[in-house]
Amino acid sequence: MNKLLRNTDSFIRKVRMSNMKYLLVEGESDSKILKQLLKRFRDNNLIKKDKVEVQSAQYIKSNKDTIQGNRHKVEYISKNINKENFAYRFVGFVDREFRDFLIDKTIRDIISSHKVSSRLVWSRGHSIENYFFDQDVLKLYCANASFKLDYYELIEERFQFLYLSILNLSTILSLLAKELNEKYELSFEEIENSISFEFLEIENNQIIIKIDEWLERLKNKIKNKIESTDISSEDFLKETRIIYNDICSIVSLTEDPDTKKFICHGHLGLHCVIEAYKKCLIVVSEEAIKNQIEQINENVTNSKRRKKDKKIQELINFSKDYTKSLIHLGWLDTIQRKSDLTNNSESSNIFPLEILRLLDLINI
Repeated sequence: MNKLLRNTDSFIRKVRMSNMKYLLVEGESDSKILKQLLKRFRDNNLIKKDKVEVQSAQYIKSNKDTIQGNRHKVEYISKNINKENFAYRFVGFVDREFRDFLIDKTIRDIISSHKVSSRLVWSRGHSIENYFFDQDVLKLYCANASFKLDYYELIEERFQFLYLSILNLSTILSLLAKELNEKYELSFEEIENSISFEFLEIENNQIIIKIDEWLERLKNKIKNKIESTDISSEDFLKETRIIYNDICSIVSLTEDPDTKKFICHGHLGLHCVIEAYKKCLIVVSEEAIKNQIEQINENVTNSKRRKKDKKIQELINFSKDYTKSLIHLGWLDTIQRKSDLTNNSESSNIFPLEILRLLDLINI
């Protein structure tokens, strides 16, 4: 891909002068994910063979002072192409973020679908990562990550059993991060980096966070930011605990799992899912080893324990990029297996079907 920067207006001229179809997205990771999706569809004859250039807005310079950020560049270009006679060859795709969710005593998704405005499509949830929150996708991820262990099916079973609980936790921490971002200007990345399986526990068939221990860690990580405000560390902990409790109540009263799945912050929510998997891995492994102790000689068990501990540690230490690649692979496999390009409601919950419709790629 040509990484040379062009400005927004010259990109529009490029689309006008070309005969190709264009899909403009915000970031490079979005571009890679959607390129692989289109390739998978083409390879399996699910869409037309038309060539589509997937371009990231991060490689397009803004030539307007009022246009800041990749999302705004995509929106600006989409708006300016809308009325052109070549608009049918272009689609812009942006993150929905937290837009058009109503949060009161419960959470309500006002759109409950992809928002389409002429040639611009919003992601179904907060960002492209929210498509990965599908239960079948995460089941494949769990199986692919754990297959080296002889009891991987037990890990998969426990993870699936806890799915709704994991979704609740991801939603709670996403909304808490949103509040802390607005109130204290804490970045989502700072909050994400403070969340670890070490602060999670499985209790009464639910996965929960040890809130006081986690908040203490968060406080220590952002100590300088807290000190730069008028609030004391103790007040920060107290106020954040109150916000957390309020959000827990809101999430518990929200019955629709799809609403929770799509309001989660894409990156932070997916991080929570991965850390929850690690917790399931550790708990199930400890149970499996305990069962073996009761059945075989202790010396043999100690040897097996050391080998299993090494395997478990390898799984826990998977790089974030490798872990996300496993989830992404599970997503592609799930789409190929169960997606119906003519079924708008089901398919749109797992990938942006509207992009294919607008670019006239669906085989009829």
